Amino acid sequence: AYAQHASAREAWLSERRELEQELARERARIAAFEDEVNTRREQEIAEKNLRASSVKAVREEALEQRNLVSEADRELWSAEATLSAVKEKRRRGPPPSVLQADQERLVK
Repeated sequence: AYAQHASAREAWLSERRELEQELARERARIAAFEDEVNTRREQEIAEKNLRASSVKAVREEALEQRNLVSEADRELWSAEATLSAVKEKRRRGPPPSVLQADQERLVK
């Protein structure tokens, strides 16, 4: 009976060691998987941040370009208004006082 008990105990201890080794391997596999998941998550976050940074830069560039176009539009409108005023002024001719001053200079 003692020999059977010792043999059964040895078999149980052997099985327990095998199960503990298998458990340790599985824990190591799970830890490696968790590391891989964390690494992928960090890479995805870094990629999203990079994309967000790129999008922000593009938006800022677009805003700057819009501002330049608006400024150019204002300058164009101003130039067109000035041109129209000059054309109107030329169409009407110089005011009489300018004509008189020019004639007086010619006479002198």
